[in-house]
Amino acid sequence: MAFLPMVGLGYATFDKATNGGWATKEKLFFVSSQYELDSENFRIYYVHHEGRHFADYSKFPWITGAVLEYRAKLTQLWLSQEPALHLYMFKMAASLASINNAHGYGNWWVDERMDNWQSMSVQQINQEALRLLEESGTLLSEQQLDKEAFFNALPRDDTQQ
Repeated sequence: MAFLPMVGLGYATFDKATNGGWATKEKLFFVSSQYELDSENFRIYYVHHEGRHFADYSKFPWITGAVLEYRAKLTQLWLSQEPALHLYMFKMAASLASINNAHGYGNWWVDERMDNWQSMSVQQINQEALRLLEESGTLLSEQQLDKEAFFNALPRDDTQQ
């Protein structure tokens, strides 16, 4: 049953995209054929992204999909040697269509919070992502917010809107 999403995504995208891994509250899973195990791709997309989900499930049991994705994407940016590539992909996949679209909504929030990334160095992007990750962790630790309240509580620069 766990492979149905992978098969469906591969079918829908003519094998241009598949799920290479996922996290549950109990363990991590990955499809070894989707990764070169010594690559940054494996390290960032599986170990760190899915690892963040796994850690967050344990630390914040009430956490929801959009918040999980936001934090996992920030983890990718913090630890990546090529964070601008990730930010570009997040921007292209960003969507506010529904807060229940965890990936699209998480992408939108990363893009919203890292809006000046194009003028930043790799190290600056890494550090800003870490700052935002820590900020979101503090917010989650202080109170058990549902996803709408969490995103509403994030500081925003309203002068850009």
